[in-house]
Order: sequence, then C-alpha cells, then structure tokens
Amino acid sequence: MFYIMPDGTIKQINPFTRTEVWTVPGRGSKPLTNAIPKNAQKIERHDPEDYCNFCEANYFNTPPEKSRLVKTAKGYEMMEHLPAKEYFETKAAFRRVPNLFEIVTMDYWRMNHSYELSPRNRKWKKEYLATEEGFNHVRNVLSLKLRLSGYSEERLSALTREDIVNMSDAFFGGGHELVVAGRHYADGA
Repeated sequence: MFYIMPDGTIKQINPFTRTEVWTVPGRGSKPLTNAIPKNAQKIERHDPEDYCNFCEANYFNTPPEKSRLVKTAKGYEMMEHLPAKEYFETKAAFRRVPNLFEIVTMDYWRMNHSYELSPRNRKWKKEYLATEEGFNHVRNVLSLKLRLSGYSEERLSALTREDIVNMSDAFFGGGHELVVAGRHYADGA
C-alpha cells in the first residue's frame, strides 16, 4: 500500500511487516561527493582551514548558523543566531547549521502539516535578511542549492528578492541540522 502526500512524498507501507519507506521529491538530486580524488595528496596546513564548505574560512558556504559553541577564558559559550557580519569575529569549536539538502523538507512539513516558522524564527529570519551581508549570504547559498538541484543560470537570475526570502524558510526553521566541528583534520593529516 502507498500514499502520495500533498508535497509529492510517497509513503509505502509493507502490508506484512508494516515497514514504512518514504520517497522524498528532489532528494535524488543531492550531490554525492564522497569519492577520494585520484589526485589526492597530503594536506598542506592552512590557517584558517579552507579545505571544504564546512571549514572556518568558508563559514558563508553553509546556511545561516543556528548556533555555535565558542571556547572562551571561562569555558565554552553558546552563541545563537549570529548576524552575518559577526561570523568571523569568533572561532567556532562547533557550529549547528541547517542541512542544505534536507531529507524531510520544509515543504513536506508546510504542505502536509501546515507548519510555519515560530515567531522567534520569523524574527531571526527578518533581522538576518534585513542586512546586506545576511541577504547576500542566503542568496548565494540558496543559489548553490538550486544550481545543484538542476536550476539553469537563466532561472536563477530570474529569482526576485521576494523569491529568495520565501525560499529560505528551511534555513531558519527546518528540522534537519548538521553539527560541524571547527577543525576537520588532526595535526599531521
């Protein structure tokens, strides 16, 4: 037996075991980049690290941070909803960021369960996007996601400010998050 949800998610249920399997629209277009390149070499140490989209030098390559943990003289401090202009003022020991390619998407929750951003997250989104740095950050990350999902350059360039604001809810209230360590490689890697 199967059900097709309003967002297009297909839920299949095995009639014997009652095992449920979901097929989520668009999930198949997530880029897979786990292969070790043939030209892999010993890592040259960079400070700050800049090897991938999650590294310290590339904070703007991930969606807006929900929170970060920063080491201070008194221990560790949790910082939430940093404005974009403050990203490089501290060094994150860990960052909590939205997954760019959610498994269960914001559209799933919105279309199937009438989900909306909480007042706190609406306020964060409004404040973040009100700054030039914040809006440009969201626009660039959203463009990357859409490009990897098959959008043409023509379609991307036609997006309005309103489109970008409307399409960015998952960055501010989605439920699929990643915890990223500040350092990715041990000394000597």
